[in-house]
Amino acid sequence: MTSLKAILVFILLCTSILSLTYYNSFRVSPQQFLYHNPIIIYGDTQFTFENGISGGSGTESDPFIIEGKRILSYDTVAIYIANTTKHCIIRNNYIEGKRTNFAILIRNAGNVTIQNNIIFNNSAGVKIENSKNIAINNNNFIDNNYGIYLFNSSDVTVRGNKIVKGKEIENNKDGVFLYLSRRISVEENNITNNDYGVWIGLSSDCSLNNNFVQESKKDGIAIYYSINMKVQRNEIVKNMESGIRIFTFSKNVFVSENNVSNNIYGIYITGSSNNVIFNNFFRNSVNYLTYESTSSWNTSKTNQKNIVGGSYIGGNFWSDYNGKDLDGDGIGDTNVPYGPGDYLPLVVDVEPPETSLAIEGPFVIKNSVAYIGNNSKLYLTATDKRSAIKSTYFSIDNKSWQQYEHAISSKDLPSNEHDLSFYSIDVSNNVEPIRKVKIFIDDLPPVIHPLNVLSGKIFTRKESNGVLFLVNVTEIGVGISKVLLNLNNRTYGMENKNNTLYSTILNLTEGNYTWFVVAEDELNNTSTSKIFSFTLLFDEEPPKVLELNFEPHFPLEGDNIRVTASVVDEKSGVKVVKLLYTTNEKNSWNEISMNFSSGTTYEAAIPPQKFLSKLSFYVEAEDKVGNTFKSPPVTLTILPSLIVIAAVVFLFLVIISLSFLVWKLVLHREPSYEL
Repeated sequence: MTSLKAILVFILLCTSILSLTYYNSFRVSPQQFLYHNPIIIYGDTQFTFENGISGGSGTESDPFIIEGKRILSYDTVAIYIANTTKHCIIRNNYIEGKRTNFAILIRNAGNVTIQNNIIFNNSAGVKIENSKNIAINNNNFIDNNYGIYLFNSSDVTVRGNKIVKGKEIENNKDGVFLYLSRRISVEENNITNNDYGVWIGLSSDCSLNNNFVQESKKDGIAIYYSINMKVQRNEIVKNMESGIRIFTFSKNVFVSENNVSNNIYGIYITGSSNNVIFNNFFRNSVNYLTYESTSSWNTSKTNQKNIVGGSYIGGNFWSDYNGKDLDGDGIGDTNVPYGPGDYLPLVVDVEPPETSLAIEGPFVIKNSVAYIGNNSKLYLTATDKRSAIKSTYFSIDNKSWQQYEHAISSKDLPSNEHDLSFYSIDVSNNVEPIRKVKIFIDDLPPVIHPLNVLSGKIFTRKESNGVLFLVNVTEIGVGISKVLLNLNNRTYGMENKNNTLYSTILNLTEGNYTWFVVAEDELNNTSTSKIFSFTLLFDEEPPKVLELNFEPHFPLEGDNIRVTASVVDEKSGVKVVKLLYTTNEKNSWNEISMNFSSGTTYEAAIPPQKFLSKLSFYVEAEDKVGNTFKSPPVTLTILPSLIVIAAVVFLFLVIISLSFLVWKLVLHREPSYEL
């Protein structure tokens, strides 16, 4: 009897563990991949390095390789291979789209392997058309309309993939879609949260084995107008309509060794014939519906372990079968045939206990973690619908299992995060799947670090936006509940601005102030910052420019003009001094920061200006609260350089000399007489 129950417990344990862990198993950062443009291959000659091929020669022993790429399928297909039978492996890539295009499209091709890729947010993750000898293995398909879409293809293996919906997207279609295809093997896939888990239409000789299909909005597995199908050893759970639907002229569908649980309908057969359904586990709102169909619901009684651990194979296990096993062979003897025609329904106590956790003392549940204080107690309570409880066991941090006898005290555990695991066994030896809860014993208060330490004399403008109080508050446990500013014995709330930053701005009058900050986490652990005091003073006076000098006073073309200014501010102090200048009465001003020299002196240099430029400049000073002052502008005209002056003088002298010679020649010329 123990071995019978152990197999049933194993089925239920797998379902529970997979459903708890799949959401957190596929998030991988795209930053580890190298960005690449879409790869389009129309034939044998386009398998090139420039087209994204990392290696290989295209033979079976040395296939072409496409790997390590990050490709965005926003405007076109990310990877397209057509019209070739060259061997190719597409692996270890990250493909992201906008739910409008295909990630990988294989058309009129063969001998392609698609493995270990992350394919996110596309119309179809992989689409196969008119192709054969394709392997689609161990990929993560996330938030695609269709995970895998097969059309008019044959000899395709779909194995070990995760085809799931993320937490944000609501309109996935089918996990695996098969149409007009032959000899398709769908094995060992996790197909979660789609419209249909697997949809098969107008196909033949396909097998669905060892898949985990759950939380489909419609059917887990739907078979339409298809023949010679095998559905074996699948976990088909929590689908919103049927676990398995066989309809519209489907024929010769073999259904065996499946766990079909927690669906609205377990198996739904309409308009189909010659189906064989036995040795399955059905526990659903409605276990079966069948119309206008012919099916066999049990095989001959055979001495072989069945799906619920019994010693004989016969029919199926039905959770709502209320007959009894009179001879102890694990097959029902009364109220037969069950439902659709099962003459050998399986019987066993399959219901494991359920253990719940209760907490005495303050606690907060956040992100699936129970945060508790250091004076809390944990209670485990087990219940069972059909049997009494034999024992309950627990383990902390994966250490040895202990039998639960009394409350677990948080005082016995160090302050930190712990993994609490527990399960129960009933008197029929049904073993509950191990339940895991993370607990965090949090007796540490938040830590406060003031970032804007207001102490001593604080200056501000009367018309300013107020005085900023800014602190950094960190918390390693449950999280911050509130942060309060106490100012002169009056309390103000502080707003969370960014992660650990909390601030508030207050309009205050001049005077003396004392302040500190109090932070409290969600378990009422409280801390208080150091106490600070300051005097608030208003500064309405701008800085003063006491003296403004420049050199040279008559600047030439090519000269740097050094400007110095004596700037003081008697209250808040000088923050910045700037020199602004323009030439030829331009509307725009050039700005130069003036560097502090010594005492009250700031200096800067205006770069050389062109001859005859009209240079205007002034100094602008700002104090630490934003008051500004502008000096009267100074206007200069840039003189020519020394070389130009020397050239002008030289030319003038030449002209004078020539004029003198002309004058001398004219005045002293001898008179001439005619005879």
